[in-house]
Amino acid sequence: MASVERFQAGESYGEDEELAYSLSDPVDLARGILKELAGVRTQVSLSELVGIIKTLKEKPLDDRKG
Repeated sequence: MASVERFQAGESYGEDEELAYSLSDPVDLARGILKELAGVRTQVSLSELVGIIKTLKEKPLDDRKG
């Protein structure tokens, strides 16, 4: 009989992984996203993604506004 693991809200489901890129550097983050998500590679260039990340870091989106 397999054991059942239960998780509380906010707990991770697996081992914490060390990211191969820095979340504080927009260029490094963009490279990591492009490396890990193949679908993104066909939709956006590195420079476009860096611009998007910089914009979001400067002024987060307010999803309550229409």
